[in-house]
Amino acid sequence: MQLSSVGLPRERIVLDPPGILLSRVAHQAAQPFEPPAGKPSIGYAGALEHSRGLLVLVAAIPALRAVYPDIRVIIAGEGPARARLHSAATDGRIELLGRVESAPAVLAALDVCVFPVAEEGTPTSLLEAAALGKPIVASAVRGIGDLFDDGAEIALVSPGQADVLAQRILEVLADPKRATAMGNRARLRVVDQYSSSAAVERHLAMYRKLIAAAR
Repeated sequence: MQLSSVGLPRERIVLDPPGILLSRVAHQAAQPFEPPAGKPSIGYAGALEHSRGLLVLVAAIPALRAVYPDIRVIIAGEGPARARLHSAATDGRIELLGRVESAPAVLAALDVCVFPVAEEGTPTSLLEAAALGKPIVASAVRGIGDLFDDGAEIALVSPGQADVLAQRILEVLADPKRATAMGNRARLRVVDQYSSSAAVERHLAMYRKLIAAAR
């Protein structure tokens, strides 16, 4: 994190996750998108930033296809990391959709949403996937690992480990009942703590704390 690299103590850094408007996410998820038919599908939708760690997902594909030869790996969005994903799209390892009208519509169609992020922070699209009750496998970085319970709400892995990422994805795919329960618990967590209204209350509480500390 840039702030800690210039000497600000980590204990004084507060990572505030974005709030999402639940009605907007539900509306966008209902927009037309042809879901994958008859094959397991995993992937990501959102900004294609280098920090999203999507090359780790690409590296995990051989282990996934050893168990599910017909698995579909879908990546949707635009951004600077798109160029690095081009070869994986050309040889058929991934389906690189580019810009889509609705990232939530893509997330809603996936069996597992994957966020192998490499840096601290909370992708908005991860919260959108959780709001939709989707099973999620994500990196255990600050800004994700401290928002959700590993194993109960989402499956967490150390960033950069493609073999472990593949293992956790396979575990989620192998147990649909557990995956559904995990997604439902993540959805309740978002509704309770990370909706736009909850974010407003969280911000107000933070401002009160800062004002009290300054007196």
